[in-house]
Amino acid sequence: MQLEFHVYLIPLIMVSIISINLALFAWRSHPLRNIYPFVALAIAISWWTFGYAMELSCVEVSHKVLWAKLEYFSIVAVPIIWLFFTLQYVGKKEWLTKRNVLLLSLEPILILFLVLTNEYHHLIWESIEVVTVDSISVLNISHGIAFWMHVIYSYIIILLTVFILVHALFYLSPLYRKQCLILLIGVLVPWIGNAMYAFGLNPIAPLDITPLALLFSVFAASLAVFRFRFLEIVPIAREMLIEGIRDAIIVLDEHNKIVDANPAAEEILGMPPEKSIGSFIDEIMKGKRDLLQYFKMNRVNEEITIKNDGTMRYYNMHISPLYDKHGRAVGRLVILRDITRNKKNEEKIKRLNEELKLINKIMRHDIATDLQIIQGLLELYKDENDAELIQKAMKRVEKSIKLIQRMRDAEAIATSGLELKEYDIKKVIEDVAKNYHAEINISGDCTIMADDAIFSVVDNIIRNAIVHGGTDRIDVKIEEDNSICRISFADYGRGIPDEIKDKIFHERFSYGEGGGSGLGLYIVRKIIEGYGGKIYVRDNEPKGTIFIIELKK
Repeated sequence: MQLEFHVYLIPLIMVSIISINLALFAWRSHPLRNIYPFVALAIAISWWTFGYAMELSCVEVSHKVLWAKLEYFSIVAVPIIWLFFTLQYVGKKEWLTKRNVLLLSLEPILILFLVLTNEYHHLIWESIEVVTVDSISVLNISHGIAFWMHVIYSYIIILLTVFILVHALFYLSPLYRKQCLILLIGVLVPWIGNAMYAFGLNPIAPLDITPLALLFSVFAASLAVFRFRFLEIVPIAREMLIEGIRDAIIVLDEHNKIVDANPAAEEILGMPPEKSIGSFIDEIMKGKRDLLQYFKMNRVNEEITIKNDGTMRYYNMHISPLYDKHGRAVGRLVILRDITRNKKNEEKIKRLNEELKLINKIMRHDIATDLQIIQGLLELYKDENDAELIQKAMKRVEKSIKLIQRMRDAEAIATSGLELKEYDIKKVIEDVAKNYHAEINISGDCTIMADDAIFSVVDNIIRNAIVHGGTDRIDVKIEEDNSICRISFADYGRGIPDEIKDKIFHERFSYGEGGGSGLGLYIVRKIIEGYGGKIYVRDNEPKGTIFIIELKK
């Protein structure tokens, strides 16, 4: 076989070498990981450009025709492989059924058969002659009807491929859009070149510009592989599924490199997913050593704590290995579910349950004691018939009744602060004030975040001022201070001695003969703290007490 060298052969050979090396790189770097279409495409481009280079370099016509026929193994395959490759890339692999692959392959197989037997029917090439262009001997071919039928079929396949890629641009994440755009260029440029050749618009006719245009496909593939880590970062068939999930999802390969992540992972990674993808997890998490140790594990299923901007957050971390269809470990799936709210609620419920147990224990103890005293007083009354003993027994009954009534307020602690909503505090105070005959004056207004337990808070403070403070007048002042609502209850009763001001909100604290169970103000404090607020007390002038509550608006 006599060959001659031409400068035009250099880009063709270069495209062929780059393409075959891309195929080898893909196969060695990512064995058996759904890369068959990419490898097949790279090999097909390599064979097409190599075959055309051989066609141009051959001196004898028969050898040129032979290589022209051999090129068709790639020519008929490239459009179909582009389609298969694109479907797999955008996550539509389920369309690649054996039936569909067979149907799409029938036309290329038929055309290949007609090419190899063209001498008997001339349906592909009606006539072939050799012409010289710039000292290059080139086949000048007149195409037959089968060739034009294949052109129509191939262009339909390419149009479908372009449509799929364009559609993918609208739903893939920004990182994948860059890849997709590069692939789109890789499809369009050779297609345009082939159309110019087929329809006589080729500026260097009769040379076929298509193999040269495949150089853009190779450059696009190279850019996708080496710049945008195409083989490492392939979108899965999710149609934005994990994009909207609130759980942080991170996919690592076997080398601890991030190959995928959803927007919720930004809080964990400290940067947008499109910037972290393709980086090693050690680089991204180098400032979070405690968390990084979990990412090195093969399996994890436990609760972890992460400090972010001074705030502690709780996560349920689940790490599991990923396997390919051959059972080979290819990476790990990391899922972090934010359970901070649940965790805090659990802690609050646990704490409040303990409080309720303590309160119930106190109640049972006090009521049992009162009942024993009442029983003793009634037995003495039977012997002595002293009316004063009945009065003492009645006071103990009243005390027990009040203690039982406190149970309603105590139960409010268990649910307060879990689900807050807006309340008009002025209206709350007005509703509670209807139950008392004292003069209650209200000024100002504010909307607070609370729940139904706020009625028990107001009731306790008003009742405490009237019953224990001995006041017949209460002035309520409501003020707004930025994000805080301040409510002041000023009474004009006996006041509270300085030495017990710090104790009145403690559980079981009772003062004087008129002291109650020691639970009322303790319950008030617990409910207010459940809202994220605070309560304190100071003296009123000239006499009395002012209870001040600060709550979030």
